[in-house]
Amino acid sequence: MASPSFCDILDRIKPDLLIYDVFQPWAAEAAASRKIPAVCYSITGAASMAFAHYLLRHRTTSGFPFPEICMRPDELKNLRKNYENVNLDERIAILRAMEMSTKICLINTSREIKGKYIDYISEKLGNTAVPIGSLIRVQEKKGSKEEDVEMMKWLDGKQKHSTLYLSFGSEYYLSREEIQEIAKGLELISNANFIWVIRFPAGEETPLEEALPNGFLERVKGRGIIVEIT
Repeated sequence: MASPSFCDILDRIKPDLLIYDVFQPWAAEAAASRKIPAVCYSITGAASMAFAHYLLRHRTTSGFPFPEICMRPDELKNLRKNYENVNLDERIAILRAMEMSTKICLINTSREIKGKYIDYISEKLGNTAVPIGSLIRVQEKKGSKEEDVEMMKWLDGKQKHSTLYLSFGSEYYLSREEIQEIAKGLELISNANFIWVIRFPAGEETPLEEALPNGFLERVKGRGIIVEIT
């Protein structure tokens, strides 16, 4: 519904470049019709973007070249159900939005973390996927610099590739059940160190010890750090 007004804006300001999201595929088409370069910007990481592109094109997850990105049978069933609710025109539009990007596409990720997925996207889209992240919002808080120094010292004492980083983004809050399950998984991976960021909604005062399994903090002492953010 915003397309007509958006086209009027393009005609009025005549931008040199349009950066658009995959959920507005009509924006890239509007720019192309006016010979304005348009670059797709994915706010999600390269792995999820690669997975979504494969699913939309093949209508299945079978054959996806990175088996570590997978789904449980019940998750796949729900995904297929939701997928069927998206009509063909919308599926084609999303694919076209990815593929219309001019020469490059921007992804909120870093090559050190998602290098192979970045290469996969570049190959499939025919454009160079450019990592520009990860983008984070820095919040100044008392003692934060001291905490950063201590964390870096802790990391320096660990072997290379021995530490997991767990974070579910700035907008998602884990349920108590999810926190418990993740904690159990971390305990099972006894040879891995970890840094786990846990967020609680503003105003929800949940003591960390109550959210985690009994005795968890003591059992993972020395190999795990939990960063609590509200």
